[in-house]
Amino acid sequence: MTALLRGPAYRAALSEAHRELEGICERLAELRVRKERVEKAVTALRELVTPPSFLAPESQPALPAPGPEYEMQPSGHWQELTTDPLQRQINNALGMAALA
Repeated sequence: MTALLRGPAYRAALSEAHRELEGICERLAELRVRKERVEKAVTALRELVTPPSFLAPESQPALPAPGPEYEMQPSGHWQELTTDPLQRQINNALGMAALA
């Protein structure tokens, strides 16, 4: 007779355990989605914050092919050729005075 009385109690406990397990599984699924979002955000922020030299080669953005480089040869007589005061101010603003 005690076995007959225990049956409903065991079924109730089993039912409650299944409900708790379902709740845990739902929460775990939510946490997995949240983890993926955080990992994507970390990856995006790492690319913004980390200088390109520290990134792995496969994650570095493709750089354009280097073109020809041109250097400005300073000449000592460029100021002598400029008689226009407005042009002299423009040249000074552009740093041309540092070349002389």
